[in-house]
Amino acid sequence: MKQRYGLGTPSVLALVILALLAQSTLAQATEPLVQKALELFFGNTANATADGELLAMLDVAITMPLLKLNGTLKKLPELDEHGASDCVRSLIQFGEEGRDSTAAWAQMLGAFYTSRVANITTGPPDMFGLRQAFPVIRRVAMAQLVKAWLTRWQRQVPSELEAPLQQLFREFYEAHRVVAIRKGIMEYFHISKAGGTSWCHAAKNNGCRAQVYDSAYICQIGQFDDRVRWLNNSFHAQRTGRGARWGTWGRPKRATDMTTCEQRFEFAAALGYQYFSNEYTLHEGFEDPDNVGTCPQFFNVILVRDPLKRLLSHLKFVTMQMKWDYRNNTLFHNTFTGTDSAFWEEFGPVLVDNYMLRGMLGETVYHYPIGGIGAKQVAHGRAILQQYDLVVDLEAGHDVLDDVIELGVGWPHTLREIHDKDSTKAAKLLNLTYEDYLPTDIQRLFEKQGPDVEFYRFGRVLVRLDTLLFHVARGLGVQPLAATRLAELAERGPEAIKCGLLRRGPRQLNSTEREWQPNEYADRVNAEMKAAREEAHRRFAQRAARAKASKLAKAAAAAAQAAEAAANAVVAAADAVSRQQQGGTRRRALLSVDGEGVEAKAAAAGPSWGQLEGRKEEAGRDGGGVRRAMPGMMEALGRTGARQLRRVRRRVSGEAGLDRRLALELGLEGVAEEGKEQDEGEDYGVHVGHGGLYDVYEEL
Repeated sequence: MKQRYGLGTPSVLALVILALLAQSTLAQATEPLVQKALELFFGNTANATADGELLAMLDVAITMPLLKLNGTLKKLPELDEHGASDCVRSLIQFGEEGRDSTAAWAQMLGAFYTSRVANITTGPPDMFGLRQAFPVIRRVAMAQLVKAWLTRWQRQVPSELEAPLQQLFREFYEAHRVVAIRKGIMEYFHISKAGGTSWCHAAKNNGCRAQVYDSAYICQIGQFDDRVRWLNNSFHAQRTGRGARWGTWGRPKRATDMTTCEQRFEFAAALGYQYFSNEYTLHEGFEDPDNVGTCPQFFNVILVRDPLKRLLSHLKFVTMQMKWDYRNNTLFHNTFTGTDSAFWEEFGPVLVDNYMLRGMLGETVYHYPIGGIGAKQVAHGRAILQQYDLVVDLEAGHDVLDDVIELGVGWPHTLREIHDKDSTKAAKLLNLTYEDYLPTDIQRLFEKQGPDVEFYRFGRVLVRLDTLLFHVARGLGVQPLAATRLAELAERGPEAIKCGLLRRGPRQLNSTEREWQPNEYADRVNAEMKAAREEAHRRFAQRAARAKASKLAKAAAAAAQAAEAAANAVVAAADAVSRQQQGGTRRRALLSVDGEGVEAKAAAAGPSWGQLEGRKEEAGRDGGGVRRAMPGMMEALGRTGARQLRRVRRRVSGEAGLDRRLALELGLEGVAEEGKEQDEGEDYGVHVGHGGLYDVYEEL
């Protein structure tokens, strides 16, 4: 039986004895912290239906590791660690026998965590230990505890279990805290329109090193190509004749050689970064979607949001940005007024069809056709979500967010202080009423977000489990950084915070050095950031030049058309004069005394009507024929008509500037071929992601 519970070695048994001794010191603690926290976060269900939904989600969390053990789930790195699978089997058996959430259950878990991760009863933790906090196992145990409280315990923790549970919570939190320090670098998975720019802004406020903090707070590593692929540029070009920002839907493969978790970590760690975000997809699933997952080398964080609110925010954001990019109210109005769900399913398929799960499941699933996300993807997405070191719910409220951010990451500056990208303010400045341009049958899109809704429902339960842990840890007086209180660090600024629990920074996996990389900006980090900024400004300058050249070319084309129209008008005037002359000639011929014929008199009077018709055709060729036709026209028009024609020439030549042909001869960039838009859908942003100097928020 001992082997069944993972207690088969003398060293583990000794740790169990130490844990029991440690529990005796808690016997005098009478405050029911666990009971109060359970009431706060799980005691507000109003009816049996709500309880049933919660219990169903708890069962999903409890049984999720079985997907790996039975071969359904291909990738769950923490269960590959020594003893982890045995621990999960023991937890499942405890539950089946109705003995979970007991003293023996707590002792088994405590022994596993103190032996594998960090033992808080034997002194300061080893910063060079295992970089795995076992968040899946922790959440299995927390789900079992909540389920027992809701059912067997009738919402009352047995008094004799309060002390053992408080000790277990200490051990859970210590594992989380120590592993965050050991990893030293966060990969934040940025679900678009779910608070990602605010999270990046918070990273800056808390002194985290990143490649660049751009104006839009995208905070990616440019070499990883984690940029969004939101929009279908081909569809947009057919509708508008121009390219679209973010129009890279249909290009699944990242433009980088660093596609594996190991390559990504080695690059980021070598440059000493503590933070970066990824707004595309998770990793290593391009060839095989079943292999996709997080990179265990990083401290992994994700924010989730109500899918319907996220979708509405995304539609508004794209609509607003298109209005800014077009700089043409008529084109914008004609393109987006009265659109329906079918339009958006063509224009932004990933936006409107379960966006959260598509990003979670890799590049291939991201580009699945509309309707391609189902129950299999929901189960896979939930399994990946449970592996995150930290899950944050944007809808949870600032009190919960403060606990999660301060205890979970060691950041004193939370999202409470930040609200980036206010779409209401931007719409006001752009004189934009969103309701006029959103899909007329938006409810149909909402109804199709079922998989994302199921994914989010599970995510909310994971957040409540994590918040339960952090709330009890705070009540026990535990500090993320044992030597310094967060409030004191906040007063001293980002330089003192040094990214909270990630303050030591990354360390290569094979490093034997006793020191991490220093928290000052090393020369190579500075050089990398400088190069990124210079590249961003270079790309911006190129796009600005292309846009300017395109405008000049279009203006020149319009001027050429105006010149042709002016030439036609002049020829028409010449025609009128010619007819008058011909009429006079005929009359003189009829009255002629010497008997000369009409045709001879007409020829003597000036150019014939047929000759003027030929000159009209010649004058119509790009305006160039005007100059060639000028002598004959002036002769035909007489003095008054000639003065009028010269005025037309001066006005046209002054307005035209460089025409398209001259721009091409000079080699200007961005001059489009006839009938084509110069932009082929490349991201307008000058850095990475979807922000940069060309972003509407920067301009506003």
